[in-house]
Amino acid sequence: MTGEQRQAFAQVRALATPQGLLVKADLEGYPIIPGRLGQVEWTGGADLAVFTTRRLVTRMLLKISGVRRHQMGADESRMLFPPGALREVTSVIGAQKERLGLFAVPAVLRCRYLPQCPAPASSYFSLYSRRDPARGTSWEHSERKGGAEV
Repeated sequence: MTGEQRQAFAQVRALATPQGLLVKADLEGYPIIPGRLGQVEWTGGADLAVFTTRRLVTRMLLKISGVRRHQMGADESRMLFPPGALREVTSVIGAQKERLGLFAVPAVLRCRYLPQCPAPASSYFSLYSRRDPARGTSWEHSERKGGAEV
């Protein structure tokens, strides 16, 4: 990866990370944000570009403030837009969200399944008390006796 490509990835990730968008490399190694109906591309300047092959999506993108025509063809179009319009553009093209796995789960829920986590001081667990108010028994007590009610 060249220095220019590293700088491009740093710029695009800085814009995409707060929105949780996926950033991939294209065939040349430059960053793109893929979507179902198009993709956002790095241009090397202050603006970003959006590419789509859908005519209806092109019309919808041109209605967004700041988006301007760059290369328009019969079946495909490439438009430039300022980074401030990234949220609107990615919602129109259906940009993919980044999947973070277990670490995207809130710490309160993650610690229930990982024994090495310290017990969180959260109000989440206070919602589910250890007593069943309807029966007046403890859940632990009924589970120890094989689920039989006391």
